[in-house]
Amino acid sequence: MYVKLTGRVLVNLHDLNNEASIGTFTDIRKMKIIDTEGALREVISVSGNMLKHWHSIYVKRLLEGNDNFCSYCAREEAWRLPQNDSRLTEVKETKLKGGNLFIAGERKLLNTCAIEDIHGFLSPDPDLTIKRESRVRFSWLVPVEETEEEALSTAVHNRVAKVTGAGTEIPQQMFFYKQYASGIYSVTASIDLGRIGISDYTSKLVEGLKDEVVKRRRRCTIEAFIPIMGGEMGASLSRSLPIAKPVEIVIALSNYPGLPNVVSAFYKDYRQVNLALMNSVAKVSNSDIHLIFAPPMEGTQNISANLKLYNETDMVSAIRKALELI
Repeated sequence: MYVKLTGRVLVNLHDLNNEASIGTFTDIRKMKIIDTEGALREVISVSGNMLKHWHSIYVKRLLEGNDNFCSYCAREEAWRLPQNDSRLTEVKETKLKGGNLFIAGERKLLNTCAIEDIHGFLSPDPDLTIKRESRVRFSWLVPVEETEEEALSTAVHNRVAKVTGAGTEIPQQMFFYKQYASGIYSVTASIDLGRIGISDYTSKLVEGLKDEVVKRRRRCTIEAFIPIMGGEMGASLSRSLPIAKPVEIVIALSNYPGLPNVVSAFYKDYRQVNLALMNSVAKVSNSDIHLIFAPPMEGTQNISANLKLYNETDMVSAIRKALELI
């Protein structure tokens, strides 16, 4: 099954990235985008890489105690596979008679780490280079199109330490400056749920993975969007946990391989456009498409019989409905 979702989150006083630091000043990164009217704008931007990292953390926490993780993912560290990964070294040393080392390497990695199954990996080992595409893809997180003015504030923080010298303790301070932002932000994700647990080499269930393990991984992949859409992500969470509130979400689910991404919640008319888009796709493909709105969507007359609509009251209810449908 393919799952596409997009949503809006109100986030106040956040520091979602620390990627534009100069000396003691930490600026929030901005990127240039073009809105519906063709105007070029520079907006606060958070990369999909950060969203992907936090999603992997929540998947790991949801699966903890019921699945396996490599040493990096167990520590919630987003490190790439090292060239001398001990698991692949073991596979190479085994030298399976008549076996395919690439299939054996993939099997070893996916059985020992759920995150590498869901979020992919790239082994740089020159003797056993294996690549797995991520089953979850994220857009950048940017302010919604209607945003007229960015809310940015700079705060002065200080670190205090005592330095011992000449038999006395001398208090010292280091001042540093950080920017914080507020706004309604949009994010979009695409999940190839049916390929979790499936080999890229054989297109079959990876040997050693039980059906219940794969089903749990798929469920937790969707469930992990609850904290993400709740705004619990980003840098400096210990001292600037975002003051967040989910606003809207749209989720499309289907077994149709040609299911397009939902139109991003960045656009002000994205709910109406997604209804029209998925209705057309349902007619063209003659395939069932499940479309979930939260809050409820009005004006849903004249839709295809293949388009199944669900109106939910809030983000968690919408994700719960998606979990029922997978």
